[in-house]
Amino acid sequence: MIPQYLSVGISVRFRGWDRVRGEAVQWKWTGAPIDEAIILSGGGHSNRLARAMYPIWMLRVFFFVLLASERQTFHCLGWETAFPATLAALLRRHPIIFDDADRFSMILGLTGALRSVVMALEDWTAARSALHIIPSRSRHTKQLNTDFVLPNTPTAKDLDLAAAKVAEKPAGFVVYANGWLPDTRGALLIAEAFKRFANGKSDVALLIAGFVPDEIRDTVIDAEYVNYKGEMPQVEALALYKASDVLLTFYDPAVEINRYAEPNKWGDAMCFGVPFIVNSEVETAREFIDAGVAFAVPYGDPDALAALLTELYENPERLQSAVRNFGALPEIVSAFDARFQEAIDQVFPRERRN
Repeated sequence: MIPQYLSVGISVRFRGWDRVRGEAVQWKWTGAPIDEAIILSGGGHSNRLARAMYPIWMLRVFFFVLLASERQTFHCLGWETAFPATLAALLRRHPIIFDDADRFSMILGLTGALRSVVMALEDWTAARSALHIIPSRSRHTKQLNTDFVLPNTPTAKDLDLAAAKVAEKPAGFVVYANGWLPDTRGALLIAEAFKRFANGKSDVALLIAGFVPDEIRDTVIDAEYVNYKGEMPQVEALALYKASDVLLTFYDPAVEINRYAEPNKWGDAMCFGVPFIVNSEVETAREFIDAGVAFAVPYGDPDALAALLTELYENPERLQSAVRNFGALPEIVSAFDARFQEAIDQVFPRERRN
């Protein structure tokens, strides 16, 4: 979102949480220089320590917004950022953009009274925001005037750059998995299923681009049919769709938010006309399955996934039909930056920009 703000003359300051020390340097903004700093370090990504540090992060955000020297607009990623910013804004009247990409109460799997309280606070934060950005309405029971639906799709620039790249196909039949791939995203399921599917086949490849945790990396990538690219820039990962026949996307349904997944990779796949496979428990995938551009198997069933891959491999017309079905979908895919420009225009009217 930084380039979209900068492109219309809006200056940006970034304050973040370096969850793995040194990670912020790796992903530091490389465009025109901006005021960028880390206000909290450590904790990791998805563990008890990270959760224990949320209150510290919220306090840091509260005082950062409260002590801002002048009236500013704050674009806050996640409720854990937007809520303390909104509290501080009650005193300072700063406009808050609540970027609600992953609903906090679902990520933590809260239950009972605590869940009800946090969900009420999420709704309160959204209602008080200048804009409440959500990937879809599937995770929200209340519809608010501040809601702004921003689907997870690539930017037009990234699409153009990826389209211009040459992507060599490593085998006759290529299955693609990308993004963050811990066990809760089906990494071990994919590895086991592909092992069963690839047995005796010399013209198949599992193409992997993204983050695989150290504790399962050898299990996932240690096979001759695996082409492991590691973590790479978005444009490079997008270009690999051109060398792929089908995409794998799995989400452990034991984690509530996973049943309402809204991954960027579905938007990526639609832009490149690549059918995808998802676990049947993901409710938000139903429209794509019904439209014939996606296939489903139960989570945790490597035999079912191996059988589906075998069917697609032996009957390529099924994938060809799925590719054709993309053309029958309604216009649900638009470039991220074009849609986000509409959000900017709502919060920063053109006539009031510098």
